Amino acid sequence: MDNLIDQLAEALKPTVTKALTEILRPEAPDPNHDIGNIHRASEVSGYSVSTLYIKKHNGELPKDVAWKRGGRLFFNITKLVEWIKAGNDDQEK
Repeated sequence: MDNLIDQLAEALKPTVTKALTEILRPEAPDPNHDIGNIHRASEVSGYSVSTLYIKKHNGELPKDVAWKRGGRLFFNITKLVEWIKAGNDDQEK
């Protein structure tokens, strides 16, 4: 019986190792899928939640940075940071 268990363990070892490696490997965020809500956008940008809502309402945020879906506001965090770094936070888009 011990021999059978040892053989089974040895046979499963590569599969288990591969699965654990894939699960535990940190993946780089895909900038096209770095989506966050208003609270995450506020943390990252330093703007208050109300300021972000106002900027969206006034059309100051580009559509690829912030958009509404189902009554909720979503942000592409990477593009939000790029927009701020480019100095566009004062200009209407």
